[in-house]
Amino acid sequence: MIFRLLVFIILISLEIGANFIYAQSFSHLIGVMVEFPFEEEDDPLTTGRGTFLDSTTAQYSISDNLLCNGFLADKPPHNADYFASQMLAVKNYYDSFVNEDQSFEIHMIDSVYTISKPMREYALGDSYLGEFYKESIELSKEQIQDLSIGLNDAIIVVFHAGMGQDFAVPFIDPTSHDLKSAYVDEEILINVDPILINDIEINRGIILPETQNMIYYDVVQDIFSGTNDLCDIQVGLTGTFALLLGYAYDLPPLFNTE
Repeated sequence: MIFRLLVFIILISLEIGANFIYAQSFSHLIGVMVEFPFEEEDDPLTTGRGTFLDSTTAQYSISDNLLCNGFLADKPPHNADYFASQMLAVKNYYDSFVNEDQSFEIHMIDSVYTISKPMREYALGDSYLGEFYKESIELSKEQIQDLSIGLNDAIIVVFHAGMGQDFAVPFIDPTSHDLKSAYVDEEILINVDPILINDIEINRGIILPETQNMIYYDVVQDIFSGTNDLCDIQVGLTGTFALLLGYAYDLPPLFNTE
């Protein structure tokens, strides 16, 4: 129900937006992959072990037959090709209703960077998200420079290992210290030193998880312990991605942001 509501909000937002000239001011979408230090002992307050999934059961200790036997959303491996496909899907989505001169190019950095702290350390508030975003950009700075594109009109998306703290679950969320997905703006970066690449200040971007689909993690058995068929509880990443990119198009959020 939550997923259907999110899709409905996105579609209505875009339908309303189609009647206006978009205030889009970016021509490049850059993807960066960031992992956390590997958790030798799984942190129960976060999803996953800190690293990207390379198979459907890589971080899943329960029998394979408990996974969905049908279509799998956001199927691993979660590598550069996977995230490039996510960006292409969102580009195609927006290209279907924006003017040709408002389209953008996509660029995916191949390297995977490891950030200094575990996920829970960046989940304590928006200022910590700003710290996470800055450190991620600093780690990938050289390869972003090597793209030789204008960064004044670029949006840098940081894809991190694990899931996002974005959806309600039937009861208390056991993984309360996953990172919130976010459109990064000056308010989130207010307590962070300026992020500079080639003397250009990076003051906006997006933070996203590798997937919203908990079917690949042990936590799914804690939340949906009475469910034998997990196919119907899947949520893909593309809807969240499209929603957050809407902020860069200056589309109004049609929900209570507080």
